[in-house]
Amino acid sequence: MSRVLLIGWDGADWRILDPMLEAGLLPNLKALIDRGARGILKSTIPNHSWAAWPSFLTGLEPSNHGVYDIFEKEIGERRSLPVTYRSIKEKTMLADLASAGVPTLMTNLPLTFPPPQVRGAIVACGVLPKRRPFTHPAGLADDLEKAGVPWPINGMSWTTFRGRPGPFLAEARELTGARTRANLWLLDNTEWSFASLVYVATDRVQHCLDKYVAPDHPDHARLSGEDLGREVRDIYRLLDDGLGSILERAVDDDLVMFISDHGFQSCTRALHMDRLLEKLGFLKFAASNAVFGPMQWG
Repeated sequence: MSRVLLIGWDGADWRILDPMLEAGLLPNLKALIDRGARGILKSTIPNHSWAAWPSFLTGLEPSNHGVYDIFEKEIGERRSLPVTYRSIKEKTMLADLASAGVPTLMTNLPLTFPPPQVRGAIVACGVLPKRRPFTHPAGLADDLEKAGVPWPINGMSWTTFRGRPGPFLAEARELTGARTRANLWLLDNTEWSFASLVYVATDRVQHCLDKYVAPDHPDHARLSGEDLGREVRDIYRLLDDGLGSILERAVDDDLVMFISDHGFQSCTRALHMDRLLEKLGFLKFAASNAVFGPMQWG
């Protein structure tokens, strides 16, 4: 029986990948495209990870599965909490796979914490609290540690590094490499008929360093040739190397799919809605209010 192997690059966009494909920087992705087909798909509305990945899991629009943002708030509560797998209001494919007894491997797909029970293995992704089990079975994290391929959680937050792209890219390289090593061990040591392996480095890099790789950015032509531009493209090379190693685990009868959850558009201006409403005369601030505008870097 043929298996399904799905590789996801969060936020991957053909407008960004195509120049690298043409330059020969992504040979494994190009080989996969050459022996199959490719297309441009529409994402969800809103078109970001926290709404789109639940749509992948359920086949439903956000208006049906109920996840719209990274935070949610219960009626009558003042505190907002990060969304989790329990925030998805409809049945997911994981429930269907479990009911059918299909051996399943899923790693790093946002909104899979707490990890549901399946016949197989899950490494959760999302906002993962420390010292809480993030795998199914719960002992899988220890198994990965003992095998010398520990799975690093969280990381690659562009706001954490605040204008320090060097350390940010170093962490992106480290986490991407570690997760590929863990994925390969899992593919080799786990029974699976359906495997879904997601990488988030593309999304994280593009959020803060988009202008080095996105041709639609007005500064791209000047910046892409800089050393930092080459360092950013090295993240994509690393992902492509990992893709090649993953594809070596597939056989001719396997169905291999490469997907992303949304695309990207370069941002060259930022609008603070409160200030616009104030200028139009619809909003006034009390003397005690402190208003902070958006922060960007890269």
